[in-house]
Amino acid sequence: MSNRRPYTPDRVAMFGPQTINLLEAGNAVLVRLNDQDTRFLVQSVILETVYAKGTTATDPQVRATDGTSAITSTLTITDALDNVGGANYLALVSNPVPTVSGTDTLTLEKVVVGAGQATATRARTNGVATIVTGAAHGFTTGDQITIASMTDSSFNAVDACVTVVDTTTFTYENAGADVVSGADTAGRVGALKVNAYAIGVYW
Repeated sequence: MSNRRPYTPDRVAMFGPQTINLLEAGNAVLVRLNDQDTRFLVQSVILETVYAKGTTATDPQVRATDGTSAITSTLTITDALDNVGGANYLALVSNPVPTVSGTDTLTLEKVVVGAGQATATRARTNGVATIVTGAAHGFTTGDQITIASMTDSSFNAVDACVTVVDTTTFTYENAGADVVSGADTAGRVGALKVNAYAIGVYW
């Protein structure tokens, strides 16, 4: 005899929030079920912008999938400096819809990983890195940002706490050998984090 729950179409379950950094590579598991007799029918995924610093040169794009079916509308998160606290919806447009059951997972895929604004130069002295950006960075001392795609990957960091020197220069703790100041325009710096909520029906 199955212990599967009775179908309850009027019962909506919300999973979240789960903080996801959209400027960091790697996908995020939103829901994982281990009970073989439980299923979760996904209705939508909400992304709530909770932290945004600096400008975004490349907007991240995401989608939700159970590995077979997906909520296929791709959501573009714009530069969220004026969007913190706003909610963005991944609408249900796929058929069949994602259904998580057994050991399945519902995953938020980063179709396009976001990128902050470009760097201009980098240097490191006594475990402190100094980054100069090509345009005003918009950070304030104490902000936690992502530094990615640097030509010298030892400068890359996630949730680096910055100290602002001026409108285009900031520093952060960064272990490694001293590096004299030099050009590095490949780097991208910024912060864009969302809370993700999965909404659906158990049965």
